Parts: sequence; structure tokens; C-alpha cells
Amino acid sequence: YTILQPRVAVSLNSAQQSHFVQLYAGDPGIDPYTRVVSDVYQDLFGEGSFIGKGIYDVDSFEMSCNNFPENTILSHDLIEGAYCRSALVSDVTLYEEYPSRYLADIGRRHRWIRGDWQIVGWLFPWVRNRAGRSVRNPISALSWWKIFDNLRRSLISLAMLSILLLSWYLMPELAAESLLFLACIVFLPTILDTLTSLLQKPVDLPSRLHVREKLQATGRPLAQNFLSLVFLPYEAYICCDAIIRTLVRVFWTKRRLLEWKTASDSERGNDGNLIGTIYQMMIAPASAIFLALLLYYSEPEIFFWALPWLVIWFVSPIIAWWLSRPITRRGIQFSELEHHFLEKLSRKTWRYFEEYVTEEENWLPPDNIQQNPNLEIATRTSPTNIGMALLSDLAAYDFGYCSASQLLNRTRKTFKTLDRMERHRGHFFNWYDTRTLQPLHPRYVSLVDSGNLAADLLVLSSGFRELSEANLMPERMFAGLRDTLRVLLDVILNFDGKSIDADFRRRIERQIEVLNRAPDSLQAANVLLAQMTVEAAELITLADSNPELMWWV
Repeated sequence: YTILQPRVAVSLNSAQQSHFVQLYAGDPGIDPYTRVVSDVYQDLFGEGSFIGKGIYDVDSFEMSCNNFPENTILSHDLIEGAYCRSALVSDVTLYEEYPSRYLADIGRRHRWIRGDWQIVGWLFPWVRNRAGRSVRNPISALSWWKIFDNLRRSLISLAMLSILLLSWYLMPELAAESLLFLACIVFLPTILDTLTSLLQKPVDLPSRLHVREKLQATGRPLAQNFLSLVFLPYEAYICCDAIIRTLVRVFWTKRRLLEWKTASDSERGNDGNLIGTIYQMMIAPASAIFLALLLYYSEPEIFFWALPWLVIWFVSPIIAWWLSRPITRRGIQFSELEHHFLEKLSRKTWRYFEEYVTEEENWLPPDNIQQNPNLEIATRTSPTNIGMALLSDLAAYDFGYCSASQLLNRTRKTFKTLDRMERHRGHFFNWYDTRTLQPLHPRYVSLVDSGNLAADLLVLSSGFRELSEANLMPERMFAGLRDTLRVLLDVILNFDGKSIDADFRRRIERQIEVLNRAPDSLQAANVLLAQMTVEAAELITLADSNPELMWWV
């Protein structure tokens, strides 16, 4: 193979730009565990399809593709793949932007169709080389079929529209049958696919959940099918324009064969306003009005069959405009109580690492703990756990739950432990005993866990660079104390030991109010901390019978 063609997916950012992208871009993001990528050509014939973005063997590419006629090939990828041979590499993913507007997408398809028809000569036994002489066509039968199949696809919208118009005017008695036939062409593959998937229910999945998931997954392809009918006249016009324009340029004018716009230029050229969309798609409502008048006066009995189609064609520019509008997302607004809940939750989460990442565990995080019926610590850890524990220390500092010296001390101890752990060619094994530091059997290196640790270390490094420029008294330090006091107050309210009077609880509530306004000087901070120390000592005398209360004090 000269070209390795990676799997191409839509980037997460572009997949959320408009309803149009959400409908047509598929499921964005990284999903290597649940999606198997298959390609019929690669699986059956050992040859994939090059789509213009791949990994080249440059020397081989130059040798294979140095005999094309100059300045005559617009869409080079398919014909280059035919000469060079391309392989699909399904475990390598290339992310690209998807057009956010319908008109930008249709402009891209117009260029693709022009490019496909410019290589129509490769369907014949003899082709022109760089010198202009006729030579035998070297492409394989499979490549011949790919070119032919692309040309066939470019004629689908024209063929579908022709079926409708011919049945309305030449065979009005078959108008209903033609509509049913067209609906089957468009919707039947999706319906059959859904029925097949409904029959393939996993054993451990409840029937109701299985049916709901499959029906929800069917919504997007059905919407795509419906929109193919909504935009049928305009897309037929675009295909016809691209084909005629290409044939004229190839066989007559020999000019503007390489005319094209980049995707970014197409996006910028369509600002998405309603008037501009209607203007560019005027052929659709104009043809709907013309056909409506023609049918009303010449074939009135067919007019009512055709009326629903004519209406959706008339409003198709408005539908295209609505689908192409940018999606505006409102920021999440939390109430004060929700803020308090999240702050207390984060403080409780940090307690896990504070309490269990200890010297006994060699400053490594246990994989999990069991609280009931008895406390049990799973004395094993992984690179992912280690990375998350390091970032938890950093996050605890950011939230004000630990000081900079505590952060540095805990991180230093963890790194000293990492230096003592056995590795394989520099990589950590996937599981270690946290107390003996021995790798657990079976010994293996996990690409996923190693990648997680590497990413966590990059974030940790960035955090430490910021730490070197941090203030002596970070803004969040007293907010962290406030979060701790809120958790303590919840524990006191559920305390079943000695009586803690209401006055003492009110004093804690007042401290929380004071901490809402951080001290503006070191002297004020020192006074506040001294006052809190006195009240903590008083609370210790009441908490000796409750380990939970004692821990938070």
C-alpha cells in the first residue's frame, strides 16, 4: 500500500454547532471500545478508499501518480487511491470539522460531484497520460467500480425527482404507486435496519430498554431520509449543474477545471441569514410554484397528491436556514444551595485521598475501600489511580483544602515511591500492591492507564508552574475552610453523642459567614485562624465519642 487511510470522524466542537451538524455528523468523539469500524472494500478485497487525508509513502506516491494529465483532475483522492492502492487503518482516527450550514455542505458536494465526473474517462479502456497520448487504463476492476458508483450516487436525486414528475404528467394513474415506491426507496432501508436490530436483543438487557434505545437511534436516520425529500429539487438542481458544468469544461472549454473553495471559505461565504438562504435556494420554491400551477390546471386530480410535496419544497429554504442556525447554549446557573452542595461534596471527596493515601500505603491511592459491614481497604493501585491522586492533591490546593507545603510534601512522597517501583521498559505495570510495591499478576502494561498517567502528569506540571507564581495567601484558602465548616455543621446536626448547644452551632454558622469574606491582610487572617483554633479545641471535648465528628474537627 502507498497510502494508509485513517478513520475519519467529526470533531466534538463542530458536532455541536447547529442542528444540521447534529443530524448528519453521527456520534462525535472518541469511542474505541464500543465501535468497530468496518469497510466492505477493505474487508472483501483488501483495498480501502482514499478520501484525501492519509499517510503517504512519498517516493511510492510520486512513482505511481506521475503520469496524470496536467490541470485536469479536481478530486484527486479516488484516482490516486486507484493508482497507488490505499488501506484503511481503522484504529487511527483523524478528526475534522463538519460544515455547520446546509448550503456549505451542498457546496462541498457540488465540488465532489464535479471532481467525480472529471475522471469519467477512467471508465474506458484507454486514458490520456501526461504527454496527451492514449495509454491503456491501468486501474483495477474494483477501482473502476468505485468511480462508477460515485457517478451513480450523483444521479440519485435526479432519478428520484424524475420518477415523481414523470408519474405526475405521463402516468397520472400511477401517481400513488410512484409515491409509495419513492417512500420505500428512501425509508425502507432504515426501517429494515431498525427491525433487524430490534430482533438482536442482548440477553442481559431488559426488553423495554432495548426497544427504547433502538427506536431513539432510529430518529436521526429517519430525519435524514425525510430531509432528502425536502431538499430533493434543490439537490437535483445542484447535481445537474455540477454534471453539466463539468462536461462542458472537460469536453469543450477546457477551463476552470480546478475551481474549488476550501471548507472554511464556504463557511465564511454563507452567513446563514434567511434572505440569503432563500436567494441561493430560490430554484426550490420557484419550481414548487410552477409545478403547483401546472398541475392545478392540467392535472387537477394529481394536484392534491402532489400538494404535500410541493409545500415542503416551497418551504425547504426556511427549513435549511433553521437547521443551519448556530445553537446557543445557556450557561448552567447553580443556586446558592447547589453551590453549597457541590462545595461540600468536593471537600468530602478530598477526604478519601487525605485519609487513605498515607505512609502505610506508600503514599499511593488504594483502588477502593469497603465501608460496610467492616472497613476494608483494597491495597492495590494502578497508573490511572496514581495520576488521579496526584491531581486530587493539586485540586485540593486550588480549592483551599490543603496548603502549598502540604501539596509539595505529598507529591514528593508519591514520586519517591514511584522511583522504587518496578517497571517494564520504563512503563509502569497496570497493578501494584500498595504496601509491598510488587506488580500484581498477571503482569502487563496498559496503554490506556499509561496514557492516563501521562496526561495527568502534564496537567500536574502545568499546575506546579502556576504554583510558583501563587500568592502567599491564596484567595481560595479561606473558602476551603468554609467548605470544611459546612461539612462539620452537617455532621453536628446529625451528632447523637453529647449535647452540642444551639449557641455553639450558631458560632460555627457565624464563622462560615465571616469566611465568605476572606481576610484582606495577614494580620486579619492570623486573628481569624486563632479564633477558629480556640473553638475547635472546645469542640474536641464534645466529639470524643464520635469518630466522624472528631475527624472533621
